[in-house]
Amino acid sequence: MPRWYFAFLVLVWGVTHAGAPELHFVGQYYPPFNWEENGAMRGAMVDVVRRACELQHVPCRFSQEPLARGIRMLQDGQVHGVMALIPNAERAKYSTASPHLMYSMLAYAGSPQAPPLEGLNQLDQWTVGVVRASFSGSVAAQHKAKAVGMQLLDEVSNETLIRKLQGGRYGPQGAIFGAWDVLAFVAAHEGVSIKRLLDVQDQPFSVVWSNAGMGAAQQESFNQTLRLMLRKGEVQRLVAPYGLRPAAP
Repeated sequence: MPRWYFAFLVLVWGVTHAGAPELHFVGQYYPPFNWEENGAMRGAMVDVVRRACELQHVPCRFSQEPLARGIRMLQDGQVHGVMALIPNAERAKYSTASPHLMYSMLAYAGSPQAPPLEGLNQLDQWTVGVVRASFSGSVAAQHKAKAVGMQLLDEVSNETLIRKLQGGRYGPQGAIFGAWDVLAFVAAHEGVSIKRLLDVQDQPFSVVWSNAGMGAAQQESFNQTLRLMLRKGEVQRLVAPYGLRPAAP
């Protein structure tokens, strides 16, 4: 779609969005990006999206949902966006991504007694827990090309990963895979010690807008606001207290 047409749509949206209906954004339990605590949503991504809503003069509410359910809601237009997602080709079929907002390293983690890993091939015959329907799970599946005997187990949440790792449910050659900042945060909250075994890739995170729930003009209007927040250092300011790395303007 030509840039001038997007600019026209954004202009129309900007003129007409006063009194716009409330938008609903969800995220999984994924601290420090987003999580629910004492009935309220917290986290770096929540703070960034909430500020974008304020700048857009649009009322927004936030809630926590398991990742797989949140994605189904995104597909059906039951929510307007899912926070802290990694855009990919499959999700692009039913959604549009915001600019990259913050980063975390995708990494394998294990118990403090686990041996360090020097390469993916050493994961052969290991059992690895991943969150169901997550991008990190699809990345781990690709790693099986170098670790043919690796077994992947889908779990409902990062909390489950940490608890099963602590309980030895993945066996003596057991690990979990995901965003290191999230795994470390959840482990500390659960009082569990984990060890960073192998870094794989630095991964950007975004908000993913529902194509069924949001029009192109509103999506682009929010994206322009987020780009402006990045240029002015506002995303950096909001992300800093959570120890996450903001994207470059």
